[in-house]
Amino acid sequence: MKKICFLVFVFSLLPTQAWAAADTGVIVEVYAHPNGWMALRLDNGLPNANAQNNCGTTGNEWAGVEVSADPSIKSAILMAKAAGSTVTLVTLGNCAGGWIKIEAMHIK
Repeated sequence: MKKICFLVFVFSLLPTQAWAAADTGVIVEVYAHPNGWMALRLDNGLPNANAQNNCGTTGNEWAGVEVSADPSIKSAILMAKAAGSTVTLVTLGNCAGGWIKIEAMHIK
């Protein structure tokens, strides 16, 4: 029974990992709207995210989060921009408005 539960767990993770893209760079520009939308541009662009985005555009330079995104990601974006830190954005091909949706961000 434990083996079956473990296998179900592992296979439930595969679709997310199989479709995830990661782009690394330094944040060069941040857009913040009073209603809570936030987006950013990386110095290296978003080539991996663009290869699998479903936004209906190619060469999208912006990745962002929706109004309902947890404030921790918004704070991390601002902190990384202020510090000039290298970040890795994880995307799954989804969109937030016209932007590629940021699913997670790692600050190095």
